[in-house]
Amino acid sequence: MRRIITLLSAMLFMATTFAQNEFINYKAVVKDANGDLVTNQLVGVQFTIYEDVGPSFIENHTTVSTDLNGLLIVDIGSGTATLGTFNAIDWSKYTNLQVEIDIDGGLDNLVDMGLTEFKSVPYALTAGNTGFGTMANVTSNALGDIDNDDFVFGSTQLAHNKPPIEDDSRMFFDKSKGAFRAGATLDTNNPLPENGTAWDDANVGEYSFAAGVNAAATGYGSVSIGVNNLASGGWSTALGVGTQATNQDAFSTGRSTIASGKTSTAMGSYTKAESTYSTALGRYNIGGGSPGFPIVLTDPLFEIGNGTNDANRNNALTVLKNGTITAPSFDLTEIIDPKALVTKEYADAQSGNFTSLSNGNTGVNTITPENELHVMGGSDASLANDSGYFQIGPETGANMVFDTNEIIARNAGAATNLYLQAEGGNTRIGGPGGAPTNTLSVLGDAVVNEDTPSSSVHALSGIKTHTGSFDAYGVYGENNIADFYGYGVYGKGGYTGVNGIVTPSGGSSYFGVVGEVFGSNTSGTNYGVFGSASGNVGSTNYGVYASGDLAYTGDIIDASDRMLKTNISTISNAMTSISLLNPSKYFIKESYQKSMNMSDKAEFGFIAQELQEVFPDLVSNNVHPGETKEAAPIEYLGVNYMGLIPILTKGIQEQQQEIQTLKTKVESQDQTIATLIARIEALENR
Repeated sequence: MRRIITLLSAMLFMATTFAQNEFINYKAVVKDANGDLVTNQLVGVQFTIYEDVGPSFIENHTTVSTDLNGLLIVDIGSGTATLGTFNAIDWSKYTNLQVEIDIDGGLDNLVDMGLTEFKSVPYALTAGNTGFGTMANVTSNALGDIDNDDFVFGSTQLAHNKPPIEDDSRMFFDKSKGAFRAGATLDTNNPLPENGTAWDDANVGEYSFAAGVNAAATGYGSVSIGVNNLASGGWSTALGVGTQATNQDAFSTGRSTIASGKTSTAMGSYTKAESTYSTALGRYNIGGGSPGFPIVLTDPLFEIGNGTNDANRNNALTVLKNGTITAPSFDLTEIIDPKALVTKEYADAQSGNFTSLSNGNTGVNTITPENELHVMGGSDASLANDSGYFQIGPETGANMVFDTNEIIARNAGAATNLYLQAEGGNTRIGGPGGAPTNTLSVLGDAVVNEDTPSSSVHALSGIKTHTGSFDAYGVYGENNIADFYGYGVYGKGGYTGVNGIVTPSGGSSYFGVVGEVFGSNTSGTNYGVFGSASGNVGSTNYGVYASGDLAYTGDIIDASDRMLKTNISTISNAMTSISLLNPSKYFIKESYQKSMNMSDKAEFGFIAQELQEVFPDLVSNNVHPGETKEAAPIEYLGVNYMGLIPILTKGIQEQQQEIQTLKTKVESQDQTIATLIARIEALENR
């Protein structure tokens, strides 16, 4: 859209030429944004005439055109009026002309060219219209009798654009309410009472004062002066254009300001004071907060707005009721007065390499410290004097230097010892966690004397390399506590609690994990190795799992106390079930010999699937772990050979019972045979 950049500079305000119809002749040269004349083109023009501070007359012209030289000639008063009438303008007041032009034609893209003061010449338009009288439906006191009722009124004060039947709502002084009115009301839609009813009896507050155009004072003891203002709160005041004071003791002045908080003040342009006791200055501040009681300490107390429109409100300065002050958009380039106000952003920009914030954070080489001490910028810590991020101690003596992941103890540029003193209390490395309960607690990864680091992650890694003929321990733990559990080494992990790995190369004995208890105790229980596993339903749990041969020199003891058992029943028909078993000789497949560390020799036993058909309770699902956590495990069926012992025992008992029955039967038969033989021999001897 093209814009007007030259108008008033080329204006010829012809107030000396009057037509028969009492118009004001207006001439102006119109140019576009490039400075080119707008020639032979229809333009839209809107004239607004202000009486004192409020508009009293607005008219539009949409059929006027510039000439070959860009000259525009218009008669003010001959257009289409949208507010007031031209002949009703009170030229005795302080009057101004506002001109708005749309060089594209129409009235959609009007550009405001500003205000121009009328001089004395237009007053001649009213020279023949002076007189004295009263409005209809109004009874005037006789001249000289003003003191009868202690108030006055006249036609000028009651002038308006409504029919005479509504004269009762236009007063100069309402004796019944002690209210004063001066000016006019118009038929318009505003936040205040509309359709010319601003001064109706229902909209007049007791002991209120209103002056101007559509100045409404509806609150008790309220004051409204200006144009389209509303003072609805008790003892409230609204001054200017389009201002509102809607709460008790509220004060609003300027243009389109709103004081809605109790005892609040709004000044400037489009500001709003919404919080109790708050004050808003400037333009388009943010506002907000509770308009009443109780007081909210985080609500605004004082605001200076620097926004651009209602959708882009902003504060240059905010003071909350708790004393917090923020000024996010100050831009101070020079500070001379030692008491001058500066903002955080200015202080940050001028702070150099050191920043201290009100939250207790201190920054070195950063303006946004995230911790109580936040150091940015530096080099790798080394024995060189200027290395690292920061240093504790003199450069020429003993000191410690830090960088992002190193701490080095130095002494005048040479290496020295770093001590974590035990007498200072326990030490914890890593976290989070509670207070350390040991001299050294490591939460996370730790490596001690690792000569060949690998990609594995170690909670605690101890590696010792030596060539001597003595025992060496990668990790050694000793606990001599007498009255409670004492753990030499305690491992707890999400995958493996304790993992012992040995890679032998000599001819001695090697132990992945050794558990020994040497005690002189005469009571209590000693466990060389204790394994326990538990899980939810569906999981497979092994207290001890051996991948390879399992050998022992003591006894294998199964918990079998009656107190542990329930639903006890006798095994029956064992021989019948045993007769269905198929003992087998077999070899393990070579692939599983490697992956599960199984024997390559011939083995004797049962096929789990066959045994499962006869004794399903003796067959279980088992899982062999992968070589790593990520490797797939091997699932297989296993046989509880120990569980076969009671069944075989019962089978032997049943077999023995059958043998005993047969033995008794044979003995009976032998006796019968012996008797028969004796009888035969007796017969033969006769």
